[in-house]
Amino acid sequence: MLLIFGPDRLLYRGPPVDGEPHRHHALQLAVSLAAPLHLTTQDGDQEAEGFVIAADTTHQLGGGAPELALLYLEAESRDGQRLSRALHKRVLAHAPPPSLRTALACVDVECATFDALCHDWLQAAGAADAAACEPMDSRIADTLAYLANHTDRPQSAAALAARVHLSADRLMHLFAASTGTSLRSYALWLRLKVALRRALSGATLTTAAHAAGFSDSAHLSHSFKAMFGLPPSFLFERRNELVVRFR
Repeated sequence: MLLIFGPDRLLYRGPPVDGEPHRHHALQLAVSLAAPLHLTTQDGDQEAEGFVIAADTTHQLGGGAPELALLYLEAESRDGQRLSRALHKRVLAHAPPPSLRTALACVDVECATFDALCHDWLQAAGAADAAACEPMDSRIADTLAYLANHTDRPQSAAALAARVHLSADRLMHLFAASTGTSLRSYALWLRLKVALRRALSGATLTTAAHAAGFSDSAHLSHSFKAMFGLPPSFLFERRNELVVRFR
């Protein structure tokens, strides 16, 4: 099992996770390294070798694949915006080229292979054809940067709005229009990433929870399961099998 954290992305390679239907604020690219994947969304069931799943789409992945690769990409990142522009529906099924599946099966986390792999994967998913992104409202960009640097506690909409001289209602409206999700959901996504990184670096769940502004490990576990469809114990119980890299 392999987990690679990048500045705006997360790659998982390993066995399928029998999670529950869930949603998260990240685009997700999924590729089976063997048998086809089965995907369930509100639009029904699909089967394919690979999928692109839009941000904040409730879904459940399954099927008989013994190993798969998942790439979580922040929707506000440059590549995330490009891929979002290429999507015309919540889910896109696609057949990744054999070369990509081979690369995913043997990605070298110690060199630049990871960056090249992500580039090739996004191209295969259609991001190369996406239109140029419009500049983000500077007040929303400022809020995103502030949230990324203050994940140790929940941030109120009123306080965030005052920083950029907006009312709370106006900030939440602009934030949703710019990012496609609510201010609260995005802030939670950031804090969960911080907690996961701390825990996988050796911290206890309680310490990781407090570092990301959760009241205790139970609060963190509940929020993590609601976001990813599985408890964090799925990763920690397999710590001896898991290779974790931070880039």
